[in-house]
Amino acid sequence: MAGLDWMPVAHAQVPAGENVMKPAAVVAVAHFVAADVIDYAKVLPMPPAAGSLAAAADLAAVRQAQAWRTEGQVAWAKLVEKDVVFNHAAVVGVWFAAERLPLTAAFFQRLGEDLRAVDGAAKKPFLRARPTTVDAGVVPCVTLPASTSYPSGSAMQSWMWAELLAEALPAERDALRVRAQRVGRGGGR
Repeated sequence: MAGLDWMPVAHAQVPAGENVMKPAAVVAVAHFVAADVIDYAKVLPMPPAAGSLAAAADLAAVRQAQAWRTEGQVAWAKLVEKDVVFNHAAVVGVWFAAERLPLTAAFFQRLGEDLRAVDGAAKKPFLRARPTTVDAGVVPCVTLPASTSYPSGSAMQSWMWAELLAEALPAERDALRVRAQRVGRGGGR
């Protein structure tokens, strides 16, 4: 589908009157976005403080999800662990394949490089420990990245894909968002 060979413009929602750009930051090589020019502490909510009641509730939810985890959820988590944009063929159709859309594949490859830079920069102000480092009883069903847990790189990636694909395929917008929401709720990790 030729309609997918595009370069979209992202629109971020930030509080009115807030300057979220850092002045004169030295920017690493980027394709579409400079990860180091955003003040993530201003645009993202703070995670629960370590040792707080909210953090304890989060950890309790992780433990409960682990206790109730099904084989289907483990399979989903393993898919998300190695997710690629072309897994959206299950949502948009079998025609959506890297070998059929080489320009789209190259675009999402470059976008993924930018996303990894944004993910790393966005985690720096928060440094929230992963549940496995807080509680040895938490046993993930996938291999965890060495990075900290907040914000979620998997959720960020999934929402980015969903919104960009929805621009090109508006009839699939709801299904794409449902998939992103499922990833964001916990890719099973």
